[in-house]
Amino acid sequence: MAPGEAASRRLAERAFAGKPIDAFRKLPDLPFYEIWIDRTLVYTDLDGKVLILGNMLESTTLTNLRQTRMNELLAIPFKDLPLDGAVKTVQGSGRNKLVVFADPNCQYCKRFEAELKSIKDVTIYTVMYPVLGPDSLAKARAILCAPKPAIAWHAWMDGGIAPPAPAESCKPAFESILAFGRKNDIAMTPTTFFESGKRLAGISPAATVNEGFAAPRR
Repeated sequence: MAPGEAASRRLAERAFAGKPIDAFRKLPDLPFYEIWIDRTLVYTDLDGKVLILGNMLESTTLTNLRQTRMNELLAIPFKDLPLDGAVKTVQGSGRNKLVVFADPNCQYCKRFEAELKSIKDVTIYTVMYPVLGPDSLAKARAILCAPKPAIAWHAWMDGGIAPPAPAESCKPAFESILAFGRKNDIAMTPTTFFESGKRLAGISPAATVNEGFAAPRR
């Protein structure tokens, strides 16, 4: 182990109160070590003298290298995603699959819905993830309890048509969905998962989503 690597490991463990390091590597083209610790991605210089918190942007495209890497580290096998009760939308053959965690009051989710409409041959499972307050919870419940949840979802997201009031007996299991999200660091809406397990956090253009279909499935 190089002296700088050992110093970098010690610095990260000191900064995170002795938490174990889960992944460690030298960045391929940059003079930094990348450290995944306590589900947080940080960097150090090669001498282990400075710990860097926050985003790292590539100069040409302004791609957020930290977020891209976190999406890889936080991948979830497709089979483990909570699809029971998800709103299902099929476009074209539906051969590709996406899971989108969305809040009905999330403006970024509404913009993302417009991007998704242009994607061909995809099955979209929308998981109601009401994290923006009590009204989000009420709307998500009303959508899932509607006679045709997919129609209610798109009517609300596309046209602002509120779903009908749900029956008192209809009580979707939001507690388990929210617990799954907390456990797996789903901190924003929309968050999208591909069959490969890869995630995209936040709104992405349709071209980026289409690129994601090329990754091997998990």
